[in-house]
Amino acid sequence: MPDSQTTNLARTCRRCGKQLIFRTREGLAPTRKYCDSQCWRAHQCERRRATFWTKVREADGCWLWLGELSRTGYGVMYHNSKAHPAHRMAWLFTHGGIPPGLFVLHRCDNRACVRPEHLFVGTHQDNMIDMVTKNRQARGEKQGASKLTEGQVRQIRARYAQGDITKAALATEFSVTRRTIQVIVEGLGWRHLA
Repeated sequence: MPDSQTTNLARTCRRCGKQLIFRTREGLAPTRKYCDSQCWRAHQCERRRATFWTKVREADGCWLWLGELSRTGYGVMYHNSKAHPAHRMAWLFTHGGIPPGLFVLHRCDNRACVRPEHLFVGTHQDNMIDMVTKNRQARGEKQGASKLTEGQVRQIRARYAQGDITKAALATEFSVTRRTIQVIVEGLGWRHLA
């Protein structure tokens, strides 16, 4: 049985448009669609970028991520079964890479925002300074470990200031330690209520 004849077929790379010549047997179409793996990866990245921006609602202010949100309110984009923060992906698609050790931070404090103009890169320390400057840090009853409410702290201070109850009695009444009461009445803790 004689071999099928081979022919040269031309195809264009889907990304760069370069002409590809394939030597193939008659009746078989070439399966390659890109000139090399670099073109394939670049084309996949371009497709992800295009898909990403279809999940964004642009407005005058923040551009909101319409896809999935994490339990903390940040946008989430999935790629290869892995979750990526949407604001980081917006930075990557707009500015390129993120230098090692740096984070993508929000100027607008809207966790679902992916507008490139509202993002900047900075260190963990920059993020903490930004949080304190904007008064967003968890304190008082917003802290997960807090056993007291702001109302209870005000009540403790007022009752201790009257001088008719001891720190030990307050500690027992509010089910906290004497040290906790001492920190409250001396103004070392819950300073934002001063």
